[in-house]
Amino acid sequence: MYQVLIVDDEYLARNKLECILKWEDYGFFISNSVENGEEAIEYIKNNPVDVIFTDVCMPSVNGVELTKYVKEHHPDTKVVIMSSYSDFSYVRECFTADAVDYILKHSISEASIAALLKKLKENYLPNVEVQNRQSFENYQKSQQYREQMIKLLCGTAESKVIPGALVAAAKINNYTILKQMHTQDELEVYYQNITNTIAKILKDIPEVIIFQNDSDCFIIFIPFGDESEITIMKELRGYIQKISYAVKKFFDLKLLWGFSRLSSADYSISDCYNEAINMLEHTAIKGKKESEMEFEFTSLSIKNEKNLLNAIQTMNYSSIDRVLIDIFEDLPINQLAVNIIVGELIAIANKICNELNINIDSINENLSKLSSMAKDNYSKDEFFEWNKKLFHCIVDTYTSQEKGAHKQQYSHLVRDYISKNYNENISLRQIASNIGITESYLSTVFKDETGETISTYLTKFRIEKAKELLKDNVDIKYLYSLVGFKNYNYFFVAFKKIVGCTPIQFKKNCIQDKNR
Repeated sequence: MYQVLIVDDEYLARNKLECILKWEDYGFFISNSVENGEEAIEYIKNNPVDVIFTDVCMPSVNGVELTKYVKEHHPDTKVVIMSSYSDFSYVRECFTADAVDYILKHSISEASIAALLKKLKENYLPNVEVQNRQSFENYQKSQQYREQMIKLLCGTAESKVIPGALVAAAKINNYTILKQMHTQDELEVYYQNITNTIAKILKDIPEVIIFQNDSDCFIIFIPFGDESEITIMKELRGYIQKISYAVKKFFDLKLLWGFSRLSSADYSISDCYNEAINMLEHTAIKGKKESEMEFEFTSLSIKNEKNLLNAIQTMNYSSIDRVLIDIFEDLPINQLAVNIIVGELIAIANKICNELNINIDSINENLSKLSSMAKDNYSKDEFFEWNKKLFHCIVDTYTSQEKGAHKQQYSHLVRDYISKNYNENISLRQIASNIGITESYLSTVFKDETGETISTYLTKFRIEKAKELLKDNVDIKYLYSLVGFKNYNYFFVAFKKIVGCTPIQFKKNCIQDKNR
């Protein structure tokens, strides 16, 4: 198998030559394609090739200069010159430097390239296949790996555990219109060119697999390994932005995207494939602005983070809940996206604890629960509830640590408020609001100090006031409302339970005591 390097500063020209035929059928394969002679020289220093197809007119090092370099440093490598011009005097210098052939770009076809490859094998490359046997074997292994991975992804082979990988799926937007405008052969050229474009952008990722499925979707298998989910999400966003920008620029087409969560021992790459396809079909991601190719990828915005921090600092449950609702309402139905958000919220929780000197042990149960949930398939609603619980717990813990020394003061303020307002229709919410702390914290503080709830204390206080009024011979019919009870029956029951007798009996006893 002979190795070929393509050199041309025109992207579409490189793609056209790569896709013009199946090079492997003629004993050749494309080892790489680069934009100019300078990149070609750097590549062949460490990657010897058998044939170079090079354009003449290129920036930096042009085709003539490249041919001269190859003659001097790699004399066994054969150079084929390509040009958009028919002026042979322009390329005469290339032949002087031992170029073996010259082709006009506009005349390139499958037949002409096939004939040229046959000519190269017969006249210029007699023994190279022996020298490249190892390269061919490596190529065969890579093809076998590719075929096996495609079977695993599509579920036609036994499942295999490959942790830390994900699948992205893309399709051409308005594909139906495109299909009506072009023949099947033209569409295949589009598909192959787009596949090559994706491959170029992802060429530095080891073992990446790119192929088209039966539904004309572009499938990308990316093994990320041990990287964190947040890092993976950022890298994925970057790859998709580059791919979408290139497809828009070169083909004037727009792509829709879906992607999966990370694979694991419990979630096969076949599961990832199905999840990406499902997202592509039902909740596909697309660019917001064609000029910028921005994508609605899930990541906690600076605004959301700022709002959450402000809500925590104000110790306001409602504000915290509103921010979390905003975050989770816009969250796509995708496990990886949910896990990313959960990871960022956990990071914010840790950050808040450090800044406010909160004892992290006090909220570790919540953090551990969220971390374990992120590894499994939980719904957005479940994650939302747990995050509410986490940040409410942070507020409570901070309040407890920061204001622990003021517990007695709070209890005193409760007693003072009740003594002044007991005859009104007051509630725990009113008392907490007046003091300026949360209801749950106020209840906890008061009970820890007094051993009883605020409601019990309020009832007892009202009964004591009722006893004073009964001693002053106040009419029982009006008494209950004067001390803050809503109805007589409840007052009657509470009085008897606390005092041990009915209000009437208590009044009689008071009268008897006076007459003695």
